[in-house]
Amino acid sequence: MALFALFGVLRGFSVAAYST
Repeated sequence: MALFALFGVLRGFSVAAYST
């Protein structure tokens, strides 16, 4: 479960960086 959360956060960060 924690891994999934970490993956989600990482994905969100990646998307945010790409959006910026």
